[in-house]
Amino acid sequence: MSDWGATSTPGARAQRSAIRLPSNDMVPLTAPPLLRFLRRPSDRWIVALLVVTVLAIVVQQSLTHVDYNFEIFRRSFRHLAAGRDLYVAYPDEQVDLFKYSPTFALLFLPFATLPTLLALALWDGLNVGLLWFSMRCLLPRRDAQIALAIMYLEIVRTTQRAQSNALVTALMVLAFVWLEERQQVVAVFAIVVGTSVKLFPALAIIPAIFHPRRARLALVALVGGVVALLLPLVVTSPAELLAQYRSWGALERLDAFAGPTGGAGGLYGGVMHWVRLAFHVTWPNLPIQLAGLAVLLAPLARVDQWELPLFRLRLLASILLFCTIFNHQVESPSFVIAMAGTAIWFVSSERRGVDVALLAVVLVIVSLGTNDVMPDAIRDPIIRYKLKTLPVFALWIVVQSELFGLRRGPLRLAACER
Repeated sequence: MSDWGATSTPGARAQRSAIRLPSNDMVPLTAPPLLRFLRRPSDRWIVALLVVTVLAIVVQQSLTHVDYNFEIFRRSFRHLAAGRDLYVAYPDEQVDLFKYSPTFALLFLPFATLPTLLALALWDGLNVGLLWFSMRCLLPRRDAQIALAIMYLEIVRTTQRAQSNALVTALMVLAFVWLEERQQVVAVFAIVVGTSVKLFPALAIIPAIFHPRRARLALVALVGGVVALLLPLVVTSPAELLAQYRSWGALERLDAFAGPTGGAGGLYGGVMHWVRLAFHVTWPNLPIQLAGLAVLLAPLARVDQWELPLFRLRLLASILLFCTIFNHQVESPSFVIAMAGTAIWFVSSERRGVDVALLAVVLVIVSLGTNDVMPDAIRDPIIRYKLKTLPVFALWIVVQSELFGLRRGPLRLAACER
């Protein structure tokens, strides 16, 4: 990652010195990223594992049934092109509602027209492959490998449900990387596409505050957002598209007041659920989410820290954690986003005993807690009381304390080849 600061302090120089640029003794840095990222056997083994994982999931679903999420995504394009309301129930076709944007329905065109299993393999491969690529772009080689290991079980879980969580995580990470490299257009592209899938990737624009050309970036983002909103006009009329947005808005307003439901596959309700339990209140989600957003943004007042790469990296980790625990519609497969934030925080930390212990708690409760390998005495309370949010929230508090300077922050980023 690049340094943008116009000033230099001893602390800044100390943190910069912990980062060593990738060595170019084997492959020039001008080589395509995939070539550079696959030059090591360990990288190739990780990619092979991810490919086998995707294929195994596709084969398993071919023998049982393709997850209903994927079928809903496929039908959304057909409904959009036919001028049918995307956001009403179709009980004869699908078991749940489509809750994404009309633009996402359009972007799913390639997967809607191919044979089901081929489309599923490509969709899962896109999600997992882009997540791997984003972590390799963000982190040095060894740190990226550790991060992917931390995330692996959640990658499997979201892929089994054919969800888009790995994709939006990758787009948020890539937006951060490209902002660091001052590639405004592609960074905005990643944010716009991610926001077209789910709304919360819009928070990936927050690190743009560090960008030296913020006004230009804001203009690019505005243009990109308008283009994304109007893109479905290639297959529908303006009147039909306006009706789709009205219907989507009504559904989003309804969901905004929804509470968590039972079962492992139900909604967790995030921090809002636990606020209601702890204080015996019936507060709506939005005020709690806005309070959380204020806490997320408050460390940006430390302008003297903006030039430090590890401060910016820590902010990215915090954003990914925030997107999970303050999402009132968060589901179990969504926690891959939180585990990405967890992994980024851990690999860039000093890895003190308390940090390792906190990571272990997050892994046990979030990734292993609802797994069939866990004893019922552990798994059942985690599911019943929706405990996944709690260790992630605790970690978010730790990350925020580091951003505020209340807890000594990380002083290292592994010095190894990318």
